[in-house]
Amino acid sequence: MSTATYTAETEMDICTFHSLQFVLSHVQKGQKLLEVGCGSGELALQLEKAGLLVTAIDKDENASMRAAAEGITVQEEDFFEYSAEKESFDVILFSRVLHHMHPLDVALEKVHTLLKPNGILLLDEFAVEGMDEKSATWFYGLKQVLAEAGTYSWSLGEQKIKDKFGKESDLEIWKQLHLGMHSVIDSETMRKELAKRFKLQSDSTVPYLYRYFADRRFRLKDELVPRVYEWECKLIQQQVLKPIGFYWLYHKA
Repeated sequence: MSTATYTAETEMDICTFHSLQFVLSHVQKGQKLLEVGCGSGELALQLEKAGLLVTAIDKDENASMRAAAEGITVQEEDFFEYSAEKESFDVILFSRVLHHMHPLDVALEKVHTLLKPNGILLLDEFAVEGMDEKSATWFYGLKQVLAEAGTYSWSLGEQKIKDKFGKESDLEIWKQLHLGMHSVIDSETMRKELAKRFKLQSDSTVPYLYRYFADRRFRLKDELVPRVYEWECKLIQQQVLKPIGFYWLYHKA
């Protein structure tokens, strides 16, 4: 992994910065990279600046429009319908996206088809099942403090689940939102499906919850999200919180 450090002068947000460092530690200039579910294209833009030949796709029309407004080229495409020649890419990247890819086996079969021989699949992801009660209490407690301070607005779905299950357990709120409402794919399911088509090269766990606080709904000043990241890191070191994020590198089998 890169040893680069995020500072106030860094030209991108901390979440993009961490994802970029992960990707750059495994790729080379001139390689063809496909980013699936690229959002507004912030990471794709930085990868292009680093010398990669990037194709960025996202099925959300609003995402491609936001990207265009910033001068970033994003193709409005659903990955399941995306058309490209076989073995087109050296690298395929899913940054916080694979957990939404239903059906997962179909998505991974397509990845296998699009990757060149010895191509790599990079996954910047999280283990939804890794959340525990202590971590959930910290996470939703911080959200509540920010909501009361006027810097966060609960979504309607969040509010309904919080009102229904919040008195029971903060962990239950997480489960209902991620495993119920959003049908997030757990990491063990991902790992099993990946093993059928790819060979795991590297696996590391990282902080993840701070990324939620970079969401536009929090209206936090740019310098505050890194503070949340630092706090999460310290609590992980103290074994208070669990690191539920992970970086996986797979080679085409």
